[in-house]
Amino acid sequence: MAAQPIERAIAAPSGGSVAAIALPAAVDPAVRLLRATLAAAESGAGDPSLRPLLPFYRARGEAPAFIGDPGGTARGRTILATLQQADLEGLEPAAYEVELLAALLPAASAGEPAAQVEFELRLARALAHYALDVSTGRVGPEQEQDGDPRPVDSARPAQLLAEAASADDLSGWLAGLPPPGPPYARLRSALAQWRAKLDQPAWTRVPDGRRLTVGLAGPEIVALRLRLVEEGLLAPPAVPGQHSALFDHDLLGPVQAFQARYGLDPDGVVGERTLRALNASVADRVDQIRANMERRRWLPRELGRRHVLVNLADFTLKVVMEERTVHTSRVVVGAPFTATPAMSHRISHLVLNPYWSVPRSIMVREMLPQLQRDPGWLARERLRLFADAGSGAVEVDAHGIDWSGVTARNWRWRIRQDAGPGNALGVIKFLFPNKDDVYLHDTPSKHLFRRSVRAFSHGCIRVEDPLALADVLARDQGWPRPRLEAAIATGRPEQFVRLAEPVPIHLAYLTAWVGKDGRLVLLDDVYGRDRRLRAALGLTDS
Repeated sequence: MAAQPIERAIAAPSGGSVAAIALPAAVDPAVRLLRATLAAAESGAGDPSLRPLLPFYRARGEAPAFIGDPGGTARGRTILATLQQADLEGLEPAAYEVELLAALLPAASAGEPAAQVEFELRLARALAHYALDVSTGRVGPEQEQDGDPRPVDSARPAQLLAEAASADDLSGWLAGLPPPGPPYARLRSALAQWRAKLDQPAWTRVPDGRRLTVGLAGPEIVALRLRLVEEGLLAPPAVPGQHSALFDHDLLGPVQAFQARYGLDPDGVVGERTLRALNASVADRVDQIRANMERRRWLPRELGRRHVLVNLADFTLKVVMEERTVHTSRVVVGAPFTATPAMSHRISHLVLNPYWSVPRSIMVREMLPQLQRDPGWLARERLRLFADAGSGAVEVDAHGIDWSGVTARNWRWRIRQDAGPGNALGVIKFLFPNKDDVYLHDTPSKHLFRRSVRAFSHGCIRVEDPLALADVLARDQGWPRPRLEAAIATGRPEQFVRLAEPVPIHLAYLTAWVGKDGRLVLLDDVYGRDRRLRAALGLTDS
């Protein structure tokens, strides 16, 4: 919608009144002007940005929704008040034309038809925009990761406006638009608290140039001490302003506490990642919270009475039952160049003693060069080669193929690793069918779970104690851990256990959240998705 009044875009206004809905006589001029404006938008002679509103107004006989109630513009005022506080949700009030709407309100309240219609249509468009933004997000996961865009539901704006127009408790309806539940509400509170810090003096910047470890001395250590005092992790010196320039053992604990607070390896060494966290500004952290409020909007509004949540950013998995965490586990997720995508699906099956059918990308990118150097490598890794990708393909000998002429383009084989000790998927995997072929699984590489940053896989998610997870998911249908272990011990491959009630699973990339103890956690951005999402949202550049 252009900045000029809406009625200026009208061509040849059409008269007539609305018979379907009884309206006060004083509203009739506004109704006529509203109908003319909508007709112009539909014909292409008017404002094209009004077209998404047409189904809503057609359904109500082209009667105004927010200026024709007995209270005049009472409903419009309620909506405008919410739009003016969009910043509480991490959104920008200016995106919803709040200043222009506030300027139009006096004349609309006084009954001036042109102002009434302009206020009505601008408010309806702003409300539809805000309702979508605050409930499902301004952008989508594809803006921060490779993936197909979310499908656009063209009917949704009209549905939301119809709900608002018919709501008996409009304030309650507006308050119910953001994601429900404590996690989002706690982030919203944290946003307000951190925004209050924007007016405070800037934090001390720690100079870069070298890794800071116990035993070093210099001006960087003085700056580090000041920064940790500001963080509340180090007591101020007995004599104000006299900070030691030595990195002694008394400083080690506060550095480790800082690292733990920001999801870093608490090794007590101030390297590149720790320095980046130390030098992040309050504005950076405010935008990080806003980005994670956006991610919360991408999640389904109902996560499931029992569900699995994997946070890719902190390498953890938890099972939640009626808002209570009943199981937690460390996980290994995709490496940055094979990052695990965010998604929501349902775990439908457990597979005991699974085969590993190697994905084509791994076959051509990693295994083909090995085969070109040494065809015997395949057998030593307990991998079997089949003539083609079909399930009934015959096994072939890798030594009988001239691998020098094979490329990613003409690759036609299938490689599978049999079940058993050393299988890349371990003894169990958890299936939740998805287009990316991502799943949870066991792994023989247990040592990686001791790492603080656990981004090493090709995209699937390795679980530290997968049988404990399986027990939580399947024990209520007769598959407790002892029975699972007994079935695995038989050595029979590919035993499927179907979950009677598939369990929702959500893979999310959350770098900021507030725990039940009220502590805000701000993590390092291992995938670089915070940066991409901030750019998509137009947030400040760090």
